[in-house]
Amino acid sequence: MKITHIAMLGLAAFASYKAYQNRDKIRADFAETLTAFDRAQVDSEIIQDQLQIIAQQANLIHDYKKDLTYKFKLINKEAQARLNEINQRMESWRSGQDQV
Repeated sequence: MKITHIAMLGLAAFASYKAYQNRDKIRADFAETLTAFDRAQVDSEIIQDQLQIIAQQANLIHDYKKDLTYKFKLINKEAQARLNEINQRMESWRSGQDQV
C-alpha cells in the first residue's frame, strides 16, 4: 500500500469517527432541513395559488379598463357635443347683443 492510500484511509476513519461523535447533531440538522424543505414546498404552492389569483384579477382589471375607456369616450363625445351647443348659443347671444 502506498502512503497516500494509508493517509486517505486514516482521513476517512477520522471523518467517520467525528460523524459518529456528532451523530445526534447531524440528525437534528437533517430533520430541521427536511422541515424547512417541507415548509418551502408549502410556501411555493401558496405562492403559485396567489399568482394564479393575481392573473385572474389582472384579466378582470383589463376588462374593466376596456369598459371604462369606452365609457370615457362616450362621455367625452357627449360633453363635446354639449360644449359645441353652448358655444353656438353663446355666439348667437353675443351676435344678438352686438346688433342691439
